Amino acid sequence: MDVLAPIQGQPLTRDAGQRRVEQVAKGFESMFFSLLCKEMRGTLEPGTMFGNDEGDVLGGMFDQFLGEHLAQSGALGIAAMVRKQLTKQGTHEQHPQQPAPAAGLRPAGPTQS
Repeated sequence: MDVLAPIQGQPLTRDAGQRRVEQVAKGFESMFFSLLCKEMRGTLEPGTMFGNDEGDVLGGMFDQFLGEHLAQSGALGIAAMVRKQLTKQGTHEQHPQQPAPAAGLRPAGPTQS
């Protein structure tokens, strides 16, 4: 998914693109934290606090809220890595460069003999 691509035919401004990248990066970290909390909840033994509500709707909502809250702190740094990658991807698409030839390979084209 190219988050820097125009949405509904309208080109994104630089600020709108940066906001969209930030939104995607925070959302990804939030989702990761939510799934982490869900899996941690699944390891609880019955009879302990929160141990009986593995599939509980309220437990799932709590995991989602907790994930969003933890993502705001940026503790894991996932959002920063996603932001860096998407920003680098957007810059590369705006200014494409030809890759450097691999060592020992000649560029394609007519050969001089």
